[in-house]
Amino acid sequence: LAPLPVRISLRIPHDHLMQAMGSFDILLLLVSTRPGWGGHYPGKIFEYMASGKPVLMIGPDGEAANLIRQSGTGFFVPADDVQSIADVLRLIACDPSEFRARHYHPNPEVIARYERRNLTAMLSGVLDDLVDRKRSR
Repeated sequence: LAPLPVRISLRIPHDHLMQAMGSFDILLLLVSTRPGWGGHYPGKIFEYMASGKPVLMIGPDGEAANLIRQSGTGFFVPADDVQSIADVLRLIACDPSEFRARHYHPNPEVIARYERRNLTAMLSGVLDDLVDRKRSR
């Protein structure tokens, strides 16, 4: 079995990242297991969901894991489940297309809710409501 190429980069400009993601088979999303992080979404999760690529998320079973499940964009493994991590990495190394077939069934409605334009529109609505309340006082 030939080793698969793995690229690790700490910082990549956004436009380069979006272009590079098109050449990847699977995207890895590592989420901190520090207390309290289970209730957060890492910023990259939204771009990963929109990429058209399956995501392997390793981290706490919380909001981000739920979003990966609901969006159908990948597979979640708890960070402390070493055997499951090894199993899924073995599957990816041996047959990335099988990983995709098993775990990538995107739900366009869920994904669309988290696109930048929709999130920006929601934020704009919240800010408009705050301004309107301030004015009506």
